Amino acid sequence: MKDMDIVSHLQPTSERGVSDFDLIDEIIKEDSEQSVALPRPCPPPTDLSELPRSQHPRMSVRQSSSQSSRPVLVSRGTAHLPPRSFPQPLLQMSDSNEMTSAPPSRAATSLASSSRRGQGLCQPTSRSSSGVSSQNQGDTDMLERILEKPRLVVVEEPKDRGMRFRYECEGRSAGSILGVSSTDTNKTQPAIEIQGPIDFIKRVTVTVSLVTKDLPHRPHPHCLVGKDCPNGSGICLVTFNPHSNRRHSFANLGIQCVRRKELDLSLQKRSSQNIDPFKTGHTKGIEDLDMNAVRLCFQCELEWEDGRKDSLSPVVSSTIYDKKATTTSQLKITCLNQYKGPCTGKTEIYMLCDKVQKDDIEIRFSRGSWKANGEFAQTDVHRQIAIVFKTPPYQDQNITGEVDVNVALRRISDQMESEPVTFTYLPHNPDPYEVKRKCRVKSEISFREKPCVTGGAWISSFLFFLSVKFFYSCLLFLVCGSSLN
Repeated sequence: MKDMDIVSHLQPTSERGVSDFDLIDEIIKEDSEQSVALPRPCPPPTDLSELPRSQHPRMSVRQSSSQSSRPVLVSRGTAHLPPRSFPQPLLQMSDSNEMTSAPPSRAATSLASSSRRGQGLCQPTSRSSSGVSSQNQGDTDMLERILEKPRLVVVEEPKDRGMRFRYECEGRSAGSILGVSSTDTNKTQPAIEIQGPIDFIKRVTVTVSLVTKDLPHRPHPHCLVGKDCPNGSGICLVTFNPHSNRRHSFANLGIQCVRRKELDLSLQKRSSQNIDPFKTGHTKGIEDLDMNAVRLCFQCELEWEDGRKDSLSPVVSSTIYDKKATTTSQLKITCLNQYKGPCTGKTEIYMLCDKVQKDDIEIRFSRGSWKANGEFAQTDVHRQIAIVFKTPPYQDQNITGEVDVNVALRRISDQMESEPVTFTYLPHNPDPYEVKRKCRVKSEISFREKPCVTGGAWISSFLFFLSVKFFYSCLLFLVCGSSLN
């Protein structure tokens, strides 16, 4: 009887509920069903994942449910919401290594009970997740709208040299700024383009003004003149529809320079027109302004279909230099008086060129990696259009043939170079003018040649003497005979 009692005492009864193994199997089965129903469920709370197996809320709920089917009520707001992170599978709850530390709480028990009833742990988080995702989507759309905002791009830069700045008193057209790709047969003009989405843009207004070439780009006192420039404004104003043509070219746009005494008045006019693209404030003096170099500045204003107006960031072009300014003009070699010389150098050459500054010019000889400068002083520059210089020695003094090198004018201040001309170095000749050339004479005259030359001369002299004597004899005979008669 004792044995039977002991055996009956060890057997599980209905009062104690199901065993732990049955609970584990049921939990795994429910987790697998939930993972199928919810492909990406939210992760469990931290305190749930760290509970020991004996104190797990689901197990406690299972054991208590066999005794009492009444659910445990939890006050609103006390339940632990899952953290907002990238969802992980719920199967991690079954890992025995992660359920070993914290005691259960009423909130965790209520969450487990609601999960067992099929409501799921993700239902309260799904609303917040949808709100967060919608907010992220809105931020993404806003970022895309910012990134896809239309932008102004200079697609045809102005030609940097060849444009002359003219005064108003000259009484003639200020010319037209050409594009950098302009040729003698195909003339182009500076052009801009609106790039990006233009679906809801009604019109585009572009204001063009002149700014200084150096940073910060300040308003320049020189003026723009042309058909799109209001009289006396000094700026160019154009309006176009980007839907018909995204690109706009500026034709008949010239630069008119102002005199020194009119600089302040011109800058005050820019200030009254609110022309200050980079907000420099018109505060700096005019003493350091470069009057021979300017840049075009393009300010774009977008008008949308709903009436809104947006301004794009100002864009500047490349630098435009005055053609006739000796400090910035294009360098050009007209001709040389000779194009050949010995490789030893020191050949004096006369060069004709366009106007240069005598203290800001050098003559550069080059071939491959070899470079050398012509020798001249400032006093050798005649009226800015002629230079007398001596050639530098070539790097190889033992050349056996002619060597062609490039000769170019180079401005020291901005490293500007002219188109090169060809100069030829000749092999070294110690007697270039053939002054010391040795005549080819015979060092010795043979003995046989000397009598031949001397005897011939004596015979001719003797014959000449006989002929003269015979002539006088005949003459004497005639005279004597006539006297006897």
